Amino acid sequence: MKTNNLKVLLFAPAFLFVTGLLLSSCKKDNNPITGSNIDVATGTFKGSITVYDRPGSAGQEYFNAIVTVTKVGGNQLKVTAKTGEAYSDATPATFTDVRYQNSIVQSNTVMGALVYLESNKELTVVTEKQTATDRSFTFKGVKQ
Repeated sequence: MKTNNLKVLLFAPAFLFVTGLLLSSCKKDNNPITGSNIDVATGTFKGSITVYDRPGSAGQEYFNAIVTVTKVGGNQLKVTAKTGEAYSDATPATFTDVRYQNSIVQSNTVMGALVYLESNKELTVVTEKQTATDRSFTFKGVKQ
């Protein structure tokens, strides 16, 4: 009987500590997964863009390129290269199922991938061809 009491005395504080730690570390996430928080990724970005799928070219890189990110639905963002530039033939990409969590906006779909880091206002986009005439592109830049 004495051994059981000793075990309870030794393990009860450890059990209470671990239980308290687990309960205090589980908090509600105040960042909704979708909705208006993806708006932080909208705007004009400047960086480097590489346009692919041009006849006779493996990909052409441009610096100081401008792309615009606009919200086109509840959880959709569209990335479009600036018109009138040598890289303007990059096919605009609409990303669905865009999510905001922990200051990161991201989407990874059949269209490609989009990641926006709110902390340093950096956007990375990789697109995939959806039709034979599409010109896929990669972009990495910062919000202006």
